[in-house]
Amino acid sequence: VLSVSLLILFYFTLSVEKINTTRGANFLKQVNFTSPLNPHIPVSSEDLRKIIPQHVAYWNRLFHSALTNIEEDNYPSRREYPWSACMEENRDILRINVHDFDSYPPLFQTYLKGINCRSPPILINQPMKCNNHTFLLFAIKSSPANFERRQAVRETWGRDGVYQNGRRVR
Repeated sequence: VLSVSLLILFYFTLSVEKINTTRGANFLKQVNFTSPLNPHIPVSSEDLRKIIPQHVAYWNRLFHSALTNIEEDNYPSRREYPWSACMEENRDILRINVHDFDSYPPLFQTYLKGINCRSPPILINQPMKCNNHTFLLFAIKSSPANFERRQAVRETWGRDGVYQNGRRVR
């Protein structure tokens, strides 16, 4: 009786597996699996020129200037100014290049003044580093197709929280 019961149980197990395997195989034939991201999306500089307006923002003018230089194989050499003299202090020049310069917050204005500064002095073990609740802001520009990559950053080192030292990441 025991051996017959085991044989029947074994038979039903095989039968169920066969049915599930057949259903699974049929389901796989019906479903079209594709990658959620296209790994390579060809974009020409002409496409970018159409999408990004040229004369609206300072950053767009810089971008269009760079595109023109690339298309013409013209790579102008940058002048290296000493760190102590690279900040643009002439507000009239800044206002000509950045039409709404005065509307920018003070930190952005400081950034624009030093946009051409390339080689800062290296200071190691500064005695006053990171006092006064210093913060760092990452602004990451990416295409909508890279959502999964941005989400991976959000879920790892970029996640919201308060750490043991009381620092908050938002």
